[in-house]
Amino acid sequence: MHKILATIFFSCLTFYLPLFSEDSKKADVALISLAKSGTHLISKSIEKFTGKSRGYTPNYKYLNKLPDKNFAGTHFCHPKVVNKLLASPHIEKILLNIRDPRDVLVSAAYYYNEFKYMDFSCPEDIRDLFSFRARKIKVREKIRFFLKQALIGKHMPTMVYGTRAATKFIRKLEPHSDKFLVIKFEDLVGEKGGGSQATQQKTLEKISHFLGKNYDEKQLKSISKDLFGNAETFRSGTTGSWKTHFDEVTKKMFKVLLGDELIELGYEKDNSW
Repeated sequence: MHKILATIFFSCLTFYLPLFSEDSKKADVALISLAKSGTHLISKSIEKFTGKSRGYTPNYKYLNKLPDKNFAGTHFCHPKVVNKLLASPHIEKILLNIRDPRDVLVSAAYYYNEFKYMDFSCPEDIRDLFSFRARKIKVREKIRFFLKQALIGKHMPTMVYGTRAATKFIRKLEPHSDKFLVIKFEDLVGEKGGGSQATQQKTLEKISHFLGKNYDEKQLKSISKDLFGNAETFRSGTTGSWKTHFDEVTKKMFKVLLGDELIELGYEKDNSW
């Protein structure tokens, strides 16, 4: 009887121990992206090249519980997870996904039925502050509400916090680092999303080489056909949609909040847009 119990105990220990061991999961690829930046596009790309799908990790405790079939994927607005990924000796390659912050804001306004904000005391804590469900609030009004809350310093929307965190992170990257690769949504979206097929091909090739793969033009074209759409949070996946939602007042508010970041990330040359 004791032998049977001992066998069961050690069997369970062997099964559950990897879930709590810091060194158990040897994921060599990770993705850090802006929330609502078309993460599905680059996730699909990584999946095609590695055979692993994205395991969303909003909390660093989930990292050690990721199955072998997943690679770690989180957002810039989860700094504890980001720092954990950076400190991991098993993460050899990290892809960084960004998008025009103005389009990110529009996408967030469509997606969130509640006003999501970051609590400075705990940046990982996303809470529902104000529900839009009970009132018929247009997207333009949502956008202004997000910006106004951030400007008065009362609450910080996730897209503002995330954009600032992403800009700061990229600014500190060492030139010619072979551990990080920055990918813009606009370069990967392709013609269906208002981008360029040629740019999409070059970007896929760049990701392929970064991950140590060698795909020819025919293989890359096949992969590109399966990237656009078909994601749970997918809405339109287009570039430049902010132009139909921003008026002059919204532009001024945005420039105050993220005008410098917009320039630093390469989406504008100055604040005259």
